[in-house]
Amino acid sequence: MGSCSALAAVSTTNLVRVDRHRRSTEPAPAQATRIEQNRALATESFGPLIQQIRLAGSHPRLVAGGKYDRSFCVVLKETKTAALLVHIPSDHISGDALKGQVVPRLDGTTLDQMPGGPVFRATRSEKNDQVSYWGQRNLYHVWDGKPCGYDHWD
Repeated sequence: MGSCSALAAVSTTNLVRVDRHRRSTEPAPAQATRIEQNRALATESFGPLIQQIRLAGSHPRLVAGGKYDRSFCVVLKETKTAALLVHIPSDHISGDALKGQVVPRLDGTTLDQMPGGPVFRATRSEKNDQVSYWGQRNLYHVWDGKPCGYDHWD
């Protein structure tokens, strides 16, 4: 009988460990709620904002980033220290898969296949009246309206 109670104690301990591990890898309810709110904000505010950007051609909320693989984002919401960005696709205008130039596609589509979805949080900073955003391992700056070069050979 002593071995059965020891086995039960070990099994219970393992269940607690598994349960504790499962909870730590799942998003907390508050975090899941915030993620859903961000996605809802993105769908509500993205359409009108992308129309404004398309009409203007260049806009302070349209940002470009990445050193080797250029990507474009639209700033949906920002505070003094943080921002909510959404990935948008780009179009190749010259070059090939290894070296060339891209411009943002302003047709209202987003890049849903990005890790974590198209909407992500970024850290906002300002230096010498230049705003930049750091998020998803890329530094983004306001796009100047000129095609962005990329070079995978570099």
